[in-house]
Amino acid sequence: MTKDPQAVPAQEALERLQKGNQRFLDALRPSGDISPELRRDTCENGQHPYAIVIACSDSRVVPEHIFDAGIGELFVIRIAGNVIDAHQLGSIEYAAQHLGCRLILVMGHTHCGAVEAAICHNPDGYIRFITDEIRAAIGGEKDEEKASRLNVRHSVSIIESSLVIHQEEETHRLCVRGALYHPASGRVEFLDDSGEKEKKDPNAGMDFAPLLESLIGVIQEFHLKLGYEKKEIGLYYPLDSLNRLLDRTLTPQEMDRALAAFADGEKDRLGPLQISRKGDRYCIRVPETGAAYVHDHVEEPKFLAAFLKTLERKDLAFSDIRAVFERFSNQARWKEADHEQFDYLFWFADDKPDAYRYCVRFEEDGHTSYHRFTQKEYDARA
Repeated sequence: MTKDPQAVPAQEALERLQKGNQRFLDALRPSGDISPELRRDTCENGQHPYAIVIACSDSRVVPEHIFDAGIGELFVIRIAGNVIDAHQLGSIEYAAQHLGCRLILVMGHTHCGAVEAAICHNPDGYIRFITDEIRAAIGGEKDEEKASRLNVRHSVSIIESSLVIHQEEETHRLCVRGALYHPASGRVEFLDDSGEKEKKDPNAGMDFAPLLESLIGVIQEFHLKLGYEKKEIGLYYPLDSLNRLLDRTLTPQEMDRALAAFADGEKDRLGPLQISRKGDRYCIRVPETGAAYVHDHVEEPKFLAAFLKTLERKDLAFSDIRAVFERFSNQARWKEADHEQFDYLFWFADDKPDAYRYCVRFEEDGHTSYHRFTQKEYDARA
C-alpha cells in the first residue's frame, strides 16, 4: 500500500460521521461539497475518502445524505441487506489498502426488507443468496430490529476475518464498526463490538429513537386532527409504555434519569422538553419550537391523513376502513379485534407506509372511534 498523507484517523473519521448525521437530523442546508470545481479536482487528482460505508441498497438509506457528505468523502458499497461476500470484501480491501481509509462502517437499518424476508419468507431466484446469508447471521431471531443488529455484527466479523483488513488494523490502526440507521427519525445508532448500542453514548446507553418516533407520531396526529398551531403540546405516557418503547424495565427513578438524558439530547431540535411525573404516569411537554420543528421538517404521514379524513364521515362501514388501507398497500391486513372495546384491528403486514396497529370501533351514534398502538403496545394488551 502507498502511504496516504491525507488519511484520516479512524476516531476522527467516526466523529465526522457523527457530526454529519447530526446536521442531517437538524435538517440544516446540506454542506457536502458537490461543486463542479470539486468534481474536476477529484477527477484530476484522485479521491481521498475518509471512511468506507457498507449499507443496504434500500432507496431510503443513502449514506451521502445521512452523513451530509460531499463528492469524494465516502467510499460507499451498497447491497441489499448489507451482506458481505467476496465482491464486497474486495472493494473494502481496495479502499483500505489503496485509498488509505482507516474506518469501515457497516450500517444496517430498521424496517429492512431483506431482513424481513429472511425472517418471514422463502424467496427464490438470486434473492435467496442474500436471505440465506442473513439467516446464517440471525439464527432463529424473529424480532426484526434485533435481527438487523445481529446481521450487522455478522458482516463486521466477516470483514475482520480478512487477512488484509487484519494487517491494516495492526499496521495503520484501521477500525471496523457497526451502526443501525433508523429511517423514521434519521438517527444513526453506532454499535459496539457486541452489536449493541455503544456504552459511551451520552444518552445513558439507550436507543431513544423509538421514543422520538413516538413523540413525533403523536404530534403529527395532533396536528392532523386539530390543525397546526405553534403552541406547546403535552403528551402522556405510563411508565410501562415508556419501558416498552425503550426496551427496558426501569424504575420510576431510573426513568427520570433516562428521560432527562433524552431531553438533553433533543433540546437543539425539539427545544427544552418539560418532563414531570405523577406516580407512574409521565407528562412530556413539547414547547412550541418543537411543534414547529415537526410541522416544518418532518414529512406529513399521508396514510394517517387519509385515514383521519375518512373518519370525518358518519355511518362508516368495515368496507370503508378497509378501502383506505388497501388504497395505500396490498399488504393491508385486518381481523376482529382481540380487545372488547374495539370491533376490528387493521394493519400493514410489512409496516409500510405505517407501522401502527389501528383498533377501530363503530359507535351507535354513527361516529367511528379508533386508537393506534405500536405492535409492542398492542401485544401487551392482548
